[in-house]
Amino acid sequence: MTDAQGDTLSQPSTDTETCWLCEARLPIRLLRPDGGAACSDLRWYCIDAQTCTQRWTDRGASRTANAALP
Repeated sequence: MTDAQGDTLSQPSTDTETCWLCEARLPIRLLRPDGGAACSDLRWYCIDAQTCTQRWTDRGASRTANAALP
């Protein structure tokens, strides 16, 4: 069985990267690279922008709440 990209679903990929915004560690098939071979620093971003944004804003809100604690 294959998914929409033609990847075999029975053999999950072990290649993972961390999203630069939300810091979620995900398989690279769920991420999009920013840059290319000419870039010295390749950043990865979630393909699902809505979920990524939610994780990113939730993370920022929890940091703000923790900073307000005495």
